[in-house]
Amino acid sequence: MLFRSARHGTDASAVVALGAAAGSLVPLVPGRPFLEAEVTWAAREEGALSLDDLLSRRFRLSMELHDRGAAIAERAAELLGAELGWDAARRAREVDAYLASATVEYGVPRA
Repeated sequence: MLFRSARHGTDASAVVALGAAAGSLVPLVPGRPFLEAEVTWAAREEGALSLDDLLSRRFRLSMELHDRGAAIAERAAELLGAELGWDAARRAREVDAYLASATVEYGVPRA
């Protein structure tokens, strides 16, 4: 299991316990040290309220991933939305807003 416990300090064991209970000790991004459980933790304990906040600022994946997080945006929105009570339409709006923002911030301009 790839996981950077230092990112959560003394809460690292609680993040892992949450993930074990929910069956979410799986990578959010293959080969990266982010677990699906960390999405739930961010909503419950850290006040994450948007997909952009989660992926751009907390996880910093919009600048690290070649696709700016497009491949994981829907799954992350599903997990975050489950905690925040989002319906399918809200999840879709969050994904669209996140991808638009990531493209503006980190996209390569067309020639």
